[in-house]
Amino acid sequence: MIDLRFAYREAMRNPNTDPKELAKIEKQMLDIRSQMMGKMENMQTK
Repeated sequence: MIDLRFAYREAMRNPNTDPKELAKIEKQMLDIRSQMMGKMENMQTK
């Protein structure tokens, strides 16, 4: 997740970054967050 955040920030700073690339990184971060939340919920219900 930290690597993705770094890549996202670097891409945001680069004026030549394609918006599709930013969207791809955002989706990857969202997917990981969703997985993390799911694991946290599973741990709490046990």
